[in-house]
Amino acid sequence: SSGAALWGVRQVAARLDRPARIVTLFSDSGTRYLSSIYNDDWMRKHGFLPEAEAGAPISSRP
Repeated sequence: SSGAALWGVRQVAARLDRPARIVTLFSDSGTRYLSSIYNDDWMRKHGFLPEAEAGAPISSRP
């Protein structure tokens, strides 16, 4: 599952002693995660994204 893959990535990341990029493929459509990891507000609340600067756009759409 994608959740297990994410858990594994976080375990690996916690053991790294220097900044690195970790690539993980999630094999499902992601619809179960629309309210969490694909939601910028949720990501900010949980410390995965920096807080938006005052007056800066939070997101944009074409």
